[in-house]
Amino acid sequence: MQQSSIFWLRAWFFLLLLMFGWVFYVTAWVTEDAFITFRVIENFLNGYGPRWNIDERVQVFTHPLWMFLLVPIVAVCGDPYWAAIGLSAACLVLFLVLVFRLLGGINFASLLVAFCFLASTAFVDYSSSGLENPLTHVFLALFLLKWASGKKDYFGFFLLFSLLYLNRPDSIIFVVPPLLFLIYADFSAGGVRFLRAAAPAVLAGLAPMLLWLIFSLVYYGAFVPNTAIAKVQNGLDIYQSIHQGWSLIQYSLENDVGTLVFIGLGLGLGFFDKRYISFSFGILLYFFYLFYVGGDYMAGRFLTAPLVVSLLIFGLMSAGAIRKNKNFGYYGLALALIFFAAKIESHFSLDYYSAPYIEKSGVADERGFYYPFLGVRPTLFYGNWLRYDFLQEGVALRGHTGKYLVKCNIGMTPYAAGADYVFIDPLALADGFIARLPAASGSRVGHYERSIPTGYLESRIFYKNLLQEPALRRLWDDTHIVLRGNIFTWDRFAAIFRLNFQKELYLTNIKNRDEIHFNGRVYKKTSYDCLGNSAVVTVDAATLQIIQKKDLGLD
Repeated sequence: MQQSSIFWLRAWFFLLLLMFGWVFYVTAWVTEDAFITFRVIENFLNGYGPRWNIDERVQVFTHPLWMFLLVPIVAVCGDPYWAAIGLSAACLVLFLVLVFRLLGGINFASLLVAFCFLASTAFVDYSSSGLENPLTHVFLALFLLKWASGKKDYFGFFLLFSLLYLNRPDSIIFVVPPLLFLIYADFSAGGVRFLRAAAPAVLAGLAPMLLWLIFSLVYYGAFVPNTAIAKVQNGLDIYQSIHQGWSLIQYSLENDVGTLVFIGLGLGLGFFDKRYISFSFGILLYFFYLFYVGGDYMAGRFLTAPLVVSLLIFGLMSAGAIRKNKNFGYYGLALALIFFAAKIESHFSLDYYSAPYIEKSGVADERGFYYPFLGVRPTLFYGNWLRYDFLQEGVALRGHTGKYLVKCNIGMTPYAAGADYVFIDPLALADGFIARLPAASGSRVGHYERSIPTGYLESRIFYKNLLQEPALRRLWDDTHIVLRGNIFTWDRFAAIFRLNFQKELYLTNIKNRDEIHFNGRVYKKTSYDCLGNSAVVTVDAATLQIIQKKDLGLD
């Protein structure tokens, strides 16, 4: 390669590093949902175990590996916000190192792919946020790096499979087709002898995932997080789910088309190379899954993983063509820069970014909601990250006693209120009983609110079954013993079996799914979003009275 070409490649590389550093600094933020995990971490460090409410065992997080990586950082620095920002930054640096290593160092292909990542709003937004996306990106890059090496390291492949599952279970969808393809090819060549040789390595790689599943079943009473139980039982038929899933894609077409273009590039190219066709099938399978579950309300969050797989495939397959003809590299960089130029306002603006709007479909720019209060730059300017209304509400609650029924945002308020307060979540993400009830009508995507049946709040407060309907009474008895009873008893294991395999025992016909019943009164749903938007905040166990936001001086 000519000296001039080397000089310009290095110049582009250092410019790229500066741009990544600046963009991360300008856009880094933490979302409301991250505080759900922060509350679990705080309870864990205080000796209560990995729980959200300290009086019951409910898995409210979908990313055990991400959470347990944060635990020692929070223990040392004492601040979950900066722990999440720091871990996200470290993952981004590691991810970029892996990208350049996978694509052969500093060359046109690696620079092109890196600029494409920088031009994706979804990737930039969820390179921070306090959620697990940055670590998922690292594991997917490691998997592709190992795959591209051509070595059939079954232990390594299945260890990464386990780590992907532990970081976010649905991310394994991308690597299932490649692993099935690999096993099928080797079994066809070696038969039973191959299975005997590979089985120990496969089991050793799967060990972390299997151990967690055993722990989850014994400790929490389910293989899957409670959040999955709550969102799968959302009351939508397949057509409604597909419509909601399409809304997420439509939002990206209107606001982040570059991300979809880049996903399409890698997805399409992968079908023309037998080495990577299985990854293209994995991407397609992921989008089928996304439509099946009804998409999500966080714009871009569920698009970063397919983007990573697609762009890395694109880089691997385009590297040869670019080496033969540098013009391809120049054209590609120009295209990436065009998409990036459209993001200058949000990526480089000196004004604080804000976009607090929810589309009719329920999809929203989450960073636009929380960045003015929970972005790194505003936090450094104001000196703290406790300025958001939900956090202030939690601080105000510290002056009251009792059980709390919070509005649909269950991250900041419960975190700020502290471990002494028990929150009941109408969206069921943190409630093992309510999660198994049918969702209310007209719920926002990702916010599948439940009716609170007559007697449930009183039962929760006094730990006594005061429900009326037989199916609900059975559900209370079993969830009570599983979530609050002694862990190692035969009665509890029998209840775990019923909750997981005899769900018909708890089928209920709730006539009005838009009400909260408490102390002889009915509190009706106030909007499509959540019952607690304007009414119920806290329930005082002594007097059984509702304390509203105005009583806390927050209205």
